[in-house]
Amino acid sequence: MKYSILSLTKVHDSILMWAHYCEDHTGFVVEVDIQNYFFNQQPGVTLREVSYTKNRPKFSFPDFVASLEDQKTHPDENHSSQIQDIFHTKSNDWQYEEEWRLVVSNLSNYAKLEDCTSCDGNPVPGLKKLPIDAFNTIILGCRGSYDHVAQALEFGKQNNIQIDQMKDHSTDYKIVRKNLYKSG
Repeated sequence: MKYSILSLTKVHDSILMWAHYCEDHTGFVVEVDIQNYFFNQQPGVTLREVSYTKNRPKFSFPDFVASLEDQKTHPDENHSSQIQDIFHTKSNDWQYEEEWRLVVSNLSNYAKLEDCTSCDGNPVPGLKKLPIDAFNTIILGCRGSYDHVAQALEFGKQNNIQIDQMKDHSTDYKIVRKNLYKSG
């Protein structure tokens, strides 16, 4: 059984996460509309907040294998809480991320989505493009290049998507969000 996982967060202003996940503040974040059809609860799809704990989820290999076998014959049903717990549990050390995960066990639900391609134009197996109507805002890092900002502004205007950029706060160790283009 194959699974696809999309990790999301409620936090847009974590200096640490921008450094780790957005190429040291040069990348971008996509703020999405979780009411969009892409995120709707469908058979084989679970969007759930990650639980943070000091203990790993209980794991029984025989129960896990039985659940996987059951999932092969009934792919549209949500299965073992053990599987969901494994995908939706992390150490307390990661709590600052306030993560949500979309776990897809029935990949046929997303077969119609276009595959992502690498820089050389080759498809990236298992990676799908988010539908453009799921985008609320693109938030650029505070160290984004002039070219990236210009490209984002052009993309936002063409697709009616808000564009913001994080900026260093003038007195505090924090970053703040500034609007560059308001959609609508």
